[in-house]
Amino acid sequence: MNRKASDIEYGDDGCDVHPRCLECPLSVCKHDNPRPYLVWRKQQKDKQMEVIIDQATSPTAAAEILGITERTVYRIKARRQRAPSTETARRRQEVFKDIAIGGSLRAIAEKHGLSERTVARYRLKLEQGDYYYGPNV
Repeated sequence: MNRKASDIEYGDDGCDVHPRCLECPLSVCKHDNPRPYLVWRKQQKDKQMEVIIDQATSPTAAAEILGITERTVYRIKARRQRAPSTETARRRQEVFKDIAIGGSLRAIAEKHGLSERTVARYRLKLEQGDYYYGPNV
């Protein structure tokens, strides 16, 4: 019997990221390439830790709640201050999206005011899965 792929029902059980595979926020399934998933999971964990640190009465209290050292709390706060601005992050995300869509390095570099070498480095990061450019980043 010849059936179309669209006529075949399959179990869409999802995973710990999202209950439905077809609605998942990851650009690549964690089972196909775990690197974007690991980056996403770390970002989610970092966001949760930052909320707890902000709500805690002191770095000592935050450290006790999170089960980390007080020094680590200070490191997290320092890293947040060094993080790129939302404008910088937005521009970087646009570059990664253009690379993912395709096009010449020169055209992408000119569009974003970057060197071809920088765009080539971004493309390599994307190919290696070192950058997640999907939604919720």
